[in-house]
Amino acid sequence: LAGLYGKADDLVIAMLEKVGERYMTYPAASRIHHSYLGGLSEHSLSMAQLCETICEHYPQLDHDLLISAALLHDTGKTAEMSGPVTTEYTLEGKLEGHISLANGWLTEVVERLGLAGCEEEILLHHMILSHHGHYEYGSPVLPRLQEAEVLCLIDNLDAKEGWELDSDNPEEVNIVAHREGEVPGIHQVTYESDIDQLSIRHEAKSRKGFALGAVVAAEFLEGKKGYYTMDDLLNL
Repeated sequence: LAGLYGKADDLVIAMLEKVGERYMTYPAASRIHHSYLGGLSEHSLSMAQLCETICEHYPQLDHDLLISAALLHDTGKTAEMSGPVTTEYTLEGKLEGHISLANGWLTEVVERLGLAGCEEEILLHHMILSHHGHYEYGSPVLPRLQEAEVLCLIDNLDAKEGWELDSDNPEEVNIVAHREGEVPGIHQVTYESDIDQLSIRHEAKSRKGFALGAVVAAEFLEGKKGYYTMDDLLNL
């Protein structure tokens, strides 16, 4: 790989060889961003290009670590999802998640290469584990390196590719949605003015409530025809 040297180059090549052609054909997600044939490689390479530009502006950053992490952070998606088209989450993906899968593969690769315990391995493990940036989004650790913070920001930025910019119409409500693996549901309504901010947050502990709501709605609609809203269901 052009621009990478030494152990970083060896680790990236070995990881990509392990994943094989799935890296080039799988989507980066089932919905929201890069959810199409080849989306994983497009997303990863786009992030790597952004990392190159950022490293030019901030030369104190570890270039090889950032590029390696950008290329490898989502490799676990090739086991988390079922295939390149009409994809869904696999049992392995639901129970382990792409972060844990990629982290485990990295351990296998460094042992095979005889690089176990080297600094590059430890730092790259951290980059993979922390790239979602928050516990509630699936990262078991938070970013503790400058490079990890940058990776998280770039990942979030590139995931918004293709989204429409916020409307300038003050009468419209801006809605942002993130679907993250097995997170049951975190909902937050925020009102922000020039002088303060008010937020109401709801965090689901499981999907049981959503399932129960669907059943209640189905029972309400039984035998009915026409158009109904939540006001009708709740008798408001």
